[in-house]
Amino acid sequence: MLICFTILQTRYSSHERMEELFHSAQIILAYFHYACKGFAPLQVDWTKEESAKFAKLDDEEVSYMIRTQARIREKGMISQLLR
Repeated sequence: MLICFTILQTRYSSHERMEELFHSAQIILAYFHYACKGFAPLQVDWTKEESAKFAKLDDEEVSYMIRTQARIREKGMISQLLR
């Protein structure tokens, strides 16, 4: 029990550390929106070999992008991204 409490106390109980991580994630997200125009990678035809070569993606990453596009279309979320 003491070990579990010690881990909790040192890893997750620091409110300041969690705020730092949250703000770091926001910066990364802001950079993504700026660099990629936010939704642009979701409009690329990833089935074309030149798209994957240009983006320097491997097969697993291309597959992920295709699945992500399909999921967004399925949920009808593309109009929200294009605002």
